[in-house]
Amino acid sequence: MNLFLNKETSTSAEASSLSSAEASFLSSAEASFEGEIVASCDAVTDIVNAPGASKNWLVFNKPALLAQPFKFSKTLAKIIATADSNTNTSNVELVTSLVDTFSLTSATNPESISGSNFEVPMNPRIIESQMSPQAIVDEWVPVGLFNRFDTAPVDGSHCGEYRIVYANPRNTNDPSLSAGTRRFFTIFESALPNPLPEKGIEGCTSVANFWVSLSSPDLTDAERVTMLEEFFYQGLSTQSSDGTPVTLAPVVSFAHYNAPLGQVRTNQFLDPRWQLREFRTAINSIGKVSFEVDTVKNNALTEFYDQQAPFNLETSGSVSNIGLFNLLRADFQTTFISNLLPQLISADATAENSRSLINQIGMSVPNRFNEFQSDAQNSSDNITRNTGDNLKGNIDNALTQLGTAITQQQLLARAEATTCGGCHQFSNGADIGTDTNGDAIRWPRSAGFVHISETGSLSQALTDVFLPVREQVLTNFVCGHLAPPIPALENGVTKPGLTGSRAGELRFTLEVPEGAKDLEFIMDSGSGDPDLYVKFGTPPTEVTAAVPATELECVPFVGGTSEKCIMPSTQAGTYHVMLRGFSAFSGVNLTASFIDTFKVLENGVTKSGLTGSQAGELRFTLEVPEGAKDLEFIMDSGSGDPDLYVKFGTPPTEVTRFVPATDLECVPFVGGTSEKCIMPSTQTGTYHVMLRGFSAFSGVNLTASFTTP
Repeated sequence: MNLFLNKETSTSAEASSLSSAEASFLSSAEASFEGEIVASCDAVTDIVNAPGASKNWLVFNKPALLAQPFKFSKTLAKIIATADSNTNTSNVELVTSLVDTFSLTSATNPESISGSNFEVPMNPRIIESQMSPQAIVDEWVPVGLFNRFDTAPVDGSHCGEYRIVYANPRNTNDPSLSAGTRRFFTIFESALPNPLPEKGIEGCTSVANFWVSLSSPDLTDAERVTMLEEFFYQGLSTQSSDGTPVTLAPVVSFAHYNAPLGQVRTNQFLDPRWQLREFRTAINSIGKVSFEVDTVKNNALTEFYDQQAPFNLETSGSVSNIGLFNLLRADFQTTFISNLLPQLISADATAENSRSLINQIGMSVPNRFNEFQSDAQNSSDNITRNTGDNLKGNIDNALTQLGTAITQQQLLARAEATTCGGCHQFSNGADIGTDTNGDAIRWPRSAGFVHISETGSLSQALTDVFLPVREQVLTNFVCGHLAPPIPALENGVTKPGLTGSRAGELRFTLEVPEGAKDLEFIMDSGSGDPDLYVKFGTPPTEVTAAVPATELECVPFVGGTSEKCIMPSTQAGTYHVMLRGFSAFSGVNLTASFIDTFKVLENGVTKSGLTGSQAGELRFTLEVPEGAKDLEFIMDSGSGDPDLYVKFGTPPTEVTRFVPATDLECVPFVGGTSEKCIMPSTQTGTYHVMLRGFSAFSGVNLTASFTTP
């Protein structure tokens, strides 16, 4: 089942729709499972249902709080620092490489046909090409962070895109940024690598959990920004539910804006035609880090839809190879009918409602057809107005053959909506279908060529249509994917090297048998400030003050990594343990220990009715005082075939043959339930005893005895 948005169906920098194959995931019922995932599922569900619920875990759009932690210069510097380049590049040089592309009159699409590269005309953007790179570095401001976990491919090849939107402040004093409407947006769209690719999409669980953690009502917005800053620039160290260490790479990295991961997009209107472009990070011919212009994905040349004009000179300029252009146009129109048209109507059969349909409409245009710019303000670049009669006729015929009620005009409106120009402007209010009441389904509106403004306000398309579905995708992922069981602590065995983020939670359980005593939990080593929580019977929840150790609960709540819970008495059953980051932490150890009185042999006292499975192990200890002698271990009664193991000082391990009794060890290794170890001499200290099932056994007795002076 295909669960997530395909990157190739993205319709804009801030808004995108689902590919048709993903409908079943969105409509699937939420599930509830035992274990850690339940708490996260409950948290997400509470957010979804709460009146006026905050959407800070989907988009953080408070520019004043983002201004310093997400400065434009900081993002540029991080890209440069993570590039594999031996040549120093300054922030200004990197921005200059982008500004220079606005002087281009053409660019080459390397994925053409017939072994020829297609030189695609471009509009020179005179005003944009004269912008001051220094002013851009100094003045552009962050206006929003976007969680696009919904774009993660179903195979988990990456964990979704995480985006920073920067804007030219409209009150700028620099003349080079004050022409036209003074509007220019740059969107850094990083595709985050899967930290556990061998686990597929399940490897992205830690990413989903990070975003869910931002929903905590105990966090202030300033604290959320601190967590987001770490996620975007430093990366996170945490662990999976089975205790496996997980390291999330920082979002901002040279490689995450370069094929095959991520991109940088611009949305500009200094020159009087609103236009969108796409870039990738690169190392240029002299070894400098640069931005290189790239094709705008899913934005085929509008001229490919028209059968008549060889090229629209007003929109882009002349084309140098008319023969190749004509070959590509014919190829595109054939591909559109056979491949793209079915994609555009496939969601009609599965969409539950208009919102679902809008989010599922998409088409994946082969890159050989894509151009290097997408206009959002010129009728000559509008698909619905410029499709030729020949292609329209073929569309009509195909729709008739497929038996769909979608009209040719609605089909072309859907194709338009999947382009950048369409999603940002052309498709506002466009009729894309008919609902069950016979009313037109209309494409939602942008906020005047943008989906987020310089002040952080969001478009109606985002708030009413796209964000609710992204919320549903993440909710379904968290609630519908069974996490591995919460890792179990073992008596006296340390969990080393534990790592977590601020407000991140690592959870464990400890099973304590009947008769155990002297239970304690010790956290030590490492750095940072995790808080130790212990609770009997149910998982602990966050507190803001110390909880003195009782029979049932303990939260020392002190600073640093050294905390201890010594329980006044010990209950038989399950203890739940949590390390919660008051601040980020790493390298921390956790140990739970108790004395298991059932597993302690007493001189001359028989342990009766012992039962075990094949290869199952029952372990015991015997403390022998100084001066003791005549030590022996006797196993008898019952049925089956357990093997008796005795070893001084350290626990015995499985053997496959008889080990004669010595001062230190004995394994009779005979069949049945009757075995005896008479030790030639008696050592002072601890003897370890094991019954291991050669086959299953039951009703067996075990007695250890010695004499004392």
